[in-house]
Parts: sequence; C-alpha cells; structure tokens
Amino acid sequence: MAQKNLQRRDQRLQPLQEPLVHAIVAPRPLGLELLLPEAEAQSRVDAAVNEARDLEIKAREQADKARRAAIITGFIAAASLLISLVAACYFAGIGGRHRNEGRSPLFHGHRFW
Repeated sequence: MAQKNLQRRDQRLQPLQEPLVHAIVAPRPLGLELLLPEAEAQSRVDAAVNEARDLEIKAREQADKARRAAIITGFIAAASLLISLVAACYFAGIGGRHRNEGRSPLFHGHRFW
C-alpha cells in the first residue's frame, strides 16, 4: 500500500516537475511567458545586490557608533567610580579624625546629628 501511494505521488508530481526543471535550467524555455527579459532580470539582481551592500555599510556604521558610545560610557563610568573612591577615602579620613579626637561633626557651625 505504501508503495502504491508513493508511486501515485510520483505520478502526480511528474507533470509538475518538468516545467520547473526547464524554467531553472533553460534560459528561456518555450511556452513560458512568465519569465522576465534577461536585461530586466539582471537589473533587478544588480539592484538587490546594491541594496544589500548599502544595508551592510549602514549596519557597519551603526555598529561603529554603538562601539564608540559603549567605550565613552565605560570611560565615564570608570572615571565616576574613581572620583567616588577618592571622595570616600578623603571623607572617611576626616570622619576617623573626628572620631579619634572625640569631636562631633559640624555643619556650618551646627551639629550635623
């Protein structure tokens, strides 16, 4: 039964395969008026290739912009962390001195807490 179904499928597909093969292999098969003239087909292919190149160039430019932005953002983050480190060390030293001297921190002449 499976062989009969397989043979039937092959028999059904056989008439459909022959024009497809001719359309792919032959440059201009007889009886098929659906194909474009060669010059128009070539111009469409060239246009598609040029569009793909343009899109690739745009994508590379956008990737370069993103890379530069990431580098700048990383540098700013590192600089801000470094500034925060220096400020934390400086004010920790001031706080330690106040603690050792037994003084209360003053803010414009008033106790801070």
